[in-house]
Amino acid sequence: MPISPQQQYSEYGLLVPRSTIRFRDVSDFPGVRVEPVSGIETKVKPAVITAGEDYGFEGIATISRRSGLLIVDGRALKVEGCNIEQALRKKGDYRTDDRGTPKGGYVRSIAEKRIQAILRINEKLTNEEFPVAYEPVEIIHYGKEFRYSPYGILRPVPKLFGENPDIVSDELAAPVMSIKGDTRASEFYRLEPRNAKAAHQVAYRLGLMAGAQNKIIGAKKRTTIAKRKAFSRMASNYAVFLESDQVYLAMVGNEDTFLRRNVKSGAEDYSGLGEAVAQILTLALGGDDEEDSDEEQEEERHEELEEGAREMIFGKNKRGPHYSKPFRLQFESGFERGYKNPDKREPITLEMLVEAFDLSHISLN
Repeated sequence: MPISPQQQYSEYGLLVPRSTIRFRDVSDFPGVRVEPVSGIETKVKPAVITAGEDYGFEGIATISRRSGLLIVDGRALKVEGCNIEQALRKKGDYRTDDRGTPKGGYVRSIAEKRIQAILRINEKLTNEEFPVAYEPVEIIHYGKEFRYSPYGILRPVPKLFGENPDIVSDELAAPVMSIKGDTRASEFYRLEPRNAKAAHQVAYRLGLMAGAQNKIIGAKKRTTIAKRKAFSRMASNYAVFLESDQVYLAMVGNEDTFLRRNVKSGAEDYSGLGEAVAQILTLALGGDDEEDSDEEQEEERHEELEEGAREMIFGKNKRGPHYSKPFRLQFESGFERGYKNPDKREPITLEMLVEAFDLSHISLN
């Protein structure tokens, strides 16, 4: 049975409902184990997302479908990179030509980097009295080696020059976060406001927090984002959550973008190759322009998934996806102000949020 929007809010802290997914416990698989990374103890079971009928419990999908939310002992957790059931079913090592990015999953080195990145962000934000949305607690080790050639489908090319196209091996793993909420600012951007004035006020104040946090962590100031897809990508890096009837925003990053940007280009370590060939390989394997293209494609996929989830919960929107340009403009205005003056804070109450958007599943009692 799907998890109701009311439960998603009360149990997972989700302010905008998503679709329900199924998890399967894989504790009995060889080599599977859970490694604590903080003082917070949980009883999380090694789990993967499954589409089959042989499942143990239900949870909530993330926007990317790479990860999922579940409840353990009353605590909401996010398991990132756990959509790897097919990889675990394969005999022997899991291999791919996809530049070191296992479909639906993480490798251990990337899981560790993801946790360290969240810890660094959290330290800087808490020092400036910003509440944080995620706290790393564990890594699930799936006991399955993921192997790939950094050259992908171009692996035969370096052989022509006497080079060894090394196979890289790493373990499939999933970082686990304790979360206060996982609603992304981009999800509000796609909601049609119930009260335009209130929605503009909420967007501006969310932007204030986002701009201040970018300044605090030392990120470069963003230029005005005029295109909706670019803005949606940026806004998806911030989780919006509730704490003591106050609405907060915290930088958490986009796990899919994080994964792509930590994959090394195949030609980097092969200095024996001719310069021209190395440049061709690097371009073929993906430079900055390709990464931008990948991000746009990923964002389009995210938007389709978001829309599908809303249709399942609220019914089909015959007018198609909604994008609130005023929300984007107000968010950007707040972002500029917050970046220039990180100490400027304007609170957002739950009442303001409910007045701004039709969030009928949220009770103010």
